[in-house]
Amino acid sequence: WSGANCSVENMQPCAGLWNCSGHGLCNVSSQTCVCDAGWSGANCSVENMQPCAGLWNCSGHGLCNVSSQTCVCDAGWSG
Repeated sequence: WSGANCSVENMQPCAGLWNCSGHGLCNVSSQTCVCDAGWSGANCSVENMQPCAGLWNCSGHGLCNVSSQTCVCDAGWSG
């Protein structure tokens, strides 16, 4: 923490094993990653994929890449 009243959390890209896979920032104090939107996991290496709603439901045969709003089709399906 820093700042005049200690209200600013020290966040910065981490080096080495805690580089947050380039998809987040590291809390220097706790050495844990705070992931960017669309990413999760201890080192932000897991891209969040989920079934899509509305026009992006992937026809029920895939998962949606939340970040890019594109479908990742199940095996045997394409389009």
